[in-house]
Amino acid sequence: MTDIQDVKTLVTELEALSSGNSKIKSFKQDYTINSHSIVRWKFNEYNYYSKTKLPISSRGLFIDNDESKICIRGYDKFFNIDEVFNTKMANLKENTKGPYNVTIKENGCILFASGLKDGTLLVSSKNNLYVPDIADENKKIISKDHAKEGYTQILKLFKNDTERLKNFALELYNQNLTAVFELCDDSFEEHVIAYDSQENAGLYLHGLNKNSIQFETLPMKNVYDFADKYDFKKVDSFEYETFDKLFEFLNSEETDNTYKGKEIEGYVIRCFQKDTSNDFFFKFKFEEPYLLYRQLREVTTEYIKTRERVYFFKKNKKITNMYLDYVIPILENDPKLCEDYNVHRKGTIKLRTDFFRQAGLLNENTNTLNLKLLAELYDTVEKLPIDKNTKYIIVPVSILGLGKTTFTSCLMNLYPKSISTVSSDLCQQRKNNIPTLMNSALKLLHDGYKVVIFDRNNHLPVHRDLILKEFAEQKEKIFPHDTNIQLIALPFVDLQSLTQKRQKALENILKRGDNHPTIKADNFGVKGVTGILNRFVREFK
Repeated sequence: MTDIQDVKTLVTELEALSSGNSKIKSFKQDYTINSHSIVRWKFNEYNYYSKTKLPISSRGLFIDNDESKICIRGYDKFFNIDEVFNTKMANLKENTKGPYNVTIKENGCILFASGLKDGTLLVSSKNNLYVPDIADENKKIISKDHAKEGYTQILKLFKNDTERLKNFALELYNQNLTAVFELCDDSFEEHVIAYDSQENAGLYLHGLNKNSIQFETLPMKNVYDFADKYDFKKVDSFEYETFDKLFEFLNSEETDNTYKGKEIEGYVIRCFQKDTSNDFFFKFKFEEPYLLYRQLREVTTEYIKTRERVYFFKKNKKITNMYLDYVIPILENDPKLCEDYNVHRKGTIKLRTDFFRQAGLLNENTNTLNLKLLAELYDTVEKLPIDKNTKYIIVPVSILGLGKTTFTSCLMNLYPKSISTVSSDLCQQRKNNIPTLMNSALKLLHDGYKVVIFDRNNHLPVHRDLILKEFAEQKEKIFPHDTNIQLIALPFVDLQSLTQKRQKALENILKRGDNHPTIKADNFGVKGVTGILNRFVREFK
């Protein structure tokens, strides 16, 4: 149980972090509700990843200044498996204990409800407390935000019974609890998974937290009893006694992105720290199809904003391009849809589902995306066969003076219709010319050449990373989705042979004299050439 002095000490620490120059910085927001002074505290999201211990790790924290009491307390920030040190597999196995309660991770926005001693109901999101407009006699909700929507839905669920609302708030206050909900309702705001019917849309109660500095949450049985008492929706859960049994389930081939025929985002695992028995949460999230869903939403939003098609995708390239081919004509002819999509976040799910349906990618029985078909589509472009239609960009890894240009010229003379080159030395843009060279290389391939040699030293990893990045960004603008272009590294030197080949490179540079676009050996002299060469040798990686 957190006493008043503990909360005062916490507030002092938070106040110090709000005004100092520490890497950890807290932020506060003051509210007044029925004459109560309530303060919201929060940190930047990245602070939760810091090795520096926070005064409190709650995401969602509101303190009643009048009583020096925590009045709303969210979960401690929890992470995906392998996302941080504490959730590395070895650490989870070593430092946690069961039972491991597995709850379905519903896909909405998190909300909190608690009460004051006078029966005032508090409803908040992580960052915002709903304050009724006291000037409005009808207590209408006047601004559109998540906390207000949560309050509205509770009031609606209680059939506008203000006495029940007060009893609900008093029970939370007297038990020193915060009720934790997921607001899932497409009529208010769409996320990734559909909640579009009376059966599945609403407020899901998934936690009852003690309003204490140390994270303490009640068992799911208590949560279910509380949900039944007040008619909230419940999240499904099940339990494993041991870590090994838990991961036998999570790693099973039968574990996919559905639960009882419904798409789910993943699972939240609730367990205990082995040394302290304190509550500890971590999560198991499915990468697909939610990475794809978010990507489709992002490229749609970007197109509506800029009217420019996005070409660079790290994954799901083919299906995203197919989707854009489908959706751009629709967006161009439906301004209302564009407004709903970007302003009101409506139409996201219908648009992508219509696309999946016409592409033949939906499961017939559940109307959900067929991941097997998605994987097959992924394989057709991500694992394109190397055949007679494949094109190549050869990327030397070298220092100057080892014959890259001579090698390139020989190949071009032997195969003038098949092989071409782009040269850094001949590029008018001397610095940061990789994007320009890549554009020229891709255009040469598009014009019919089979191979283009990227005549450049590329002696640093940052150069090679940029080549890969520019290739990924520019290829889709010039070629169809299913064109296979392979990038092949061609080392002229490695770390083992660097010292030996340095001498040969110096001899070659001096021998050719001024017969080079940029390194004029006769003009620079031995000392000048040696200095340039030594810099390349030192930097080579």
